[in-house]
Amino acid sequence: MIKKVNYSILYGTGFYGEDSKFKSKILDKLPSDWNIHIISRVPKKFVELPKRNHSYFYIYEDPIFNENLTLENIKNIEKWLEYPFELIINHSRVLKNRKIDTNDRIKYYTYFAKIVVASKNFFIKNNIEIFTTTYVSEPSVLIPLIVAKRLGIKIINLIPGRLKKSIMIGGYNISFEDRRYLSKISDSEKEKVFYNLKENLKNKQNPQYQEIFEKEKFAYSAGLIDLIKKLKYIKKYKDFLNKLHPVDREFQYTILELILKTLIKKIRVIHHKRILEKPNYNEKYFFFPLHYTEDAVILTQEPFVNQVNIIKQISKVLPVGYKLYVKPHPHLLASDLSFKEINEIKNTPNVRLIDYNESPYKLILNSDGVITINSTTGLEALILEKPVITFGHSVYAHNDLCYVIRDFWELKDVIFKIIKENKRENIEKDNNIKKFIAQYYASQIPVNIAPGFIYDFNEDTAKRIAEEIAYWANKS
Repeated sequence: MIKKVNYSILYGTGFYGEDSKFKSKILDKLPSDWNIHIISRVPKKFVELPKRNHSYFYIYEDPIFNENLTLENIKNIEKWLEYPFELIINHSRVLKNRKIDTNDRIKYYTYFAKIVVASKNFFIKNNIEIFTTTYVSEPSVLIPLIVAKRLGIKIINLIPGRLKKSIMIGGYNISFEDRRYLSKISDSEKEKVFYNLKENLKNKQNPQYQEIFEKEKFAYSAGLIDLIKKLKYIKKYKDFLNKLHPVDREFQYTILELILKTLIKKIRVIHHKRILEKPNYNEKYFFFPLHYTEDAVILTQEPFVNQVNIIKQISKVLPVGYKLYVKPHPHLLASDLSFKEINEIKNTPNVRLIDYNESPYKLILNSDGVITINSTTGLEALILEKPVITFGHSVYAHNDLCYVIRDFWELKDVIFKIIKENKRENIEKDNNIKKFIAQYYASQIPVNIAPGFIYDFNEDTAKRIAEEIAYWANKS
């Protein structure tokens, strides 16, 4: 029996503020006796509301935003949160690369402190037991999540699936070893799911899949043509900016910044394309797929990781005759890499910078192993039965699945171990991987993804997501 709970979800996480469309569908499918409390950074008049009874709290209506905070107040609030405000700045894809003077820094700290207080007041007042949001690096979205965790509230997040266009349920309280749809997976089912995924990935390296691969590219920032195609979204984005609190707006790119970024990235695409190489499949190599530098998961989960620095460290421990194949993220055509970054990678010994058009699956299959931070490629390498080394905190970053590196001194030993064995470690690890992949795949719920990473699904899908949330809400 699903217990009655005080449930909250955050609105305003969509790029255009359109996330309420799919979140409201989910709310309408949750158990009828649940108390629903919406917290939002967007005023009520701008969102699509659920049909069921609910409360709606626009976070900037909290009285704290009419108060003046001293530096001592800010320090005490940060101390309660146990999370550095400076780190929150570095989570932001916009602010982390901006020069911020002392006055602006204090302004941001003040803003963070007020979001903390408002979120805390909301959660305590409504006795919230379950909180749902999506991974976004903007402070007004990230801080309520940190506050909920600090208060001991169960987190049930909506996160993108990695093996197909899908949504899945994740959070600090959720284990992939206990998925409701495959809680008792048989060996035959495990083998079947794993085999089908493996064959699908192997087929994607074939020429007939190249057209599909090209269509999958989301090169929205690659050039002027892309800008013209997406002009219709500029107005929607402008409307979204106008809905936001003035300080919240500073954590978004301005229209001018977006246009300038597009022009700069067009130049980068032209420059970077000239220095990318074709792979030589006759040489020995490890494969390192680059992450999109502004990916919200990287910004929030791996804020201390520098991809260029990791590449340099890996190059130091490669055996004689081995290379590190580094491939930029295909969706951005390498345009997210600065001229400095691309040249540093290019000039690193034992490193080859591979054309982003090359099939990642062929690169995986011909490699001795994949080294990654938090990439989907790591998951795909496990399916293709290649050893995986990870520096991140991804869902597959477990020692019974791959090699988790927390100290660079460990890396040389792991690399030589992989080369010596020339296969995955043992049968037990293979079984763990197959079970994990089958469970992970089964936990994904297929959805369409609209521009701005807005999920689009029907009533049946909303019902399945709601059932999954209710299941985890009831699980101790």
